[in-house]
Amino acid sequence: MIRKIYPQILAKPVILIYLLPIVVLIPFIFLYGFRVPIMDEWPIAVIFENIATGKAGLIDFIEIYNDHRYFFLRLIIVPLAFLSGWNKIYEMLISLIFAIVNLVLIIKISQYQNHKIYSSKLFHTVNGLSCLIMFSLIQYQNWLWGLQLGVFLVNLCVTVSLLILSLNQKFCERQRLLFAALPIIIASFTMAQGIISWLAILPSVFLMGKNPKTGLKYALIWLGLFGVTTIVYSWGYNSDNPTRFNIAFFIEYPIFCWQFFLIMLGAPLAQYSTQLANLLGIIVFFSFIVAIIRGWQTRGLEFLRIIAPWIGLGLFALLFAIITTFGRAEAALILNQGLDFALASRYTTNSLLLWIAVLQIGLYFLSQDINITRWKWKLSSVAILIIFLTGINSVHAIEQGAKNYRKVSEDTQNCLKVLQVLDDRVPICWNWFEILQSHDITRQ
Repeated sequence: MIRKIYPQILAKPVILIYLLPIVVLIPFIFLYGFRVPIMDEWPIAVIFENIATGKAGLIDFIEIYNDHRYFFLRLIIVPLAFLSGWNKIYEMLISLIFAIVNLVLIIKISQYQNHKIYSSKLFHTVNGLSCLIMFSLIQYQNWLWGLQLGVFLVNLCVTVSLLILSLNQKFCERQRLLFAALPIIIASFTMAQGIISWLAILPSVFLMGKNPKTGLKYALIWLGLFGVTTIVYSWGYNSDNPTRFNIAFFIEYPIFCWQFFLIMLGAPLAQYSTQLANLLGIIVFFSFIVAIIRGWQTRGLEFLRIIAPWIGLGLFALLFAIITTFGRAEAALILNQGLDFALASRYTTNSLLLWIAVLQIGLYFLSQDINITRWKWKLSSVAILIIFLTGINSVHAIEQGAKNYRKVSEDTQNCLKVLQVLDDRVPICWNWFEILQSHDITRQ
């Protein structure tokens, strides 16, 4: 079936463009991925113990933790833990699957928009670069930590929703609105950034209408669903949750916050340098804004309707960067981490979507240009630059994996063994997990 849908992609040697980043990523996960639970993963163990003692309930899955409602994430992790003995590698492989499906859907949207050049080198160059960015090793904090599969699930849900809204020939507008809301509901109760996806996709919902009046009606319905979801999400939210929005801080340090925001946007291609990330953040941010405005001025509302999926994808990355800046910039300054905090690898999985959006909007512009050859050298320069920067990022990621992640995984596993020897209060559910030897064997 996939061969019928993507015959050009599966043809040699084109398929190598898409497979190579994935082939590099798989051994990276197996070599450096955390084999045992760490940090925020341990509260999930309470659910295992409640299941073992027959006390588990819905509240165990839906309760809020660190600003997130991990409901659908826990629905994946808990059964998978019992099936795999809580071997965290399986969770990382699920993350990889989510990312692969996400890429396939992005290519599908691109195919709808650029069907005339679907088999061209231009199409595969841009989508190959999108693939390279999406599977970049610089996301190592998410690739190597099983709990972060929620990040990839949220991104996938956003893309699914945008794809559904663009299927104007297969479903009526009301059906698309309903079906597009379902993955966003899943995203909302997977991680906190899922909530902002409602706002990111709002322009696509408005542009779905045949006229502004109809579009406004759908947008109001969408905002109503967003409001209901937010109210449900906020239930039980209290002051113990960590995120604080200090408006006074942003008034006092506007330049620092602006740089923090831009560095997050540039980090997917320059995670090792705040200066370079800042520069790249400026480039990708204004490229996105200028491309949309320029296209609208020259081609009208129809242009916005065509590129609506990329507007939504880019807005999701921007809103994530804004919310993270509000929630983390002050802490970065207090902890003396400064702008380096914005380079955190775990943020790049969301911010890289802006780069993909800009590439795809650029592809649409190029596909409409009769004289594509005049852009050939410019596209080649961009491709070489992205490949070069991604290569440097990959070296940095491998160094981090070898230096820190493998050691932390081994040390954590040793600590768990010592704990079993020193403490007789081992939870019942631990006997089910392959990550640990049995209590008696460890004592021997």
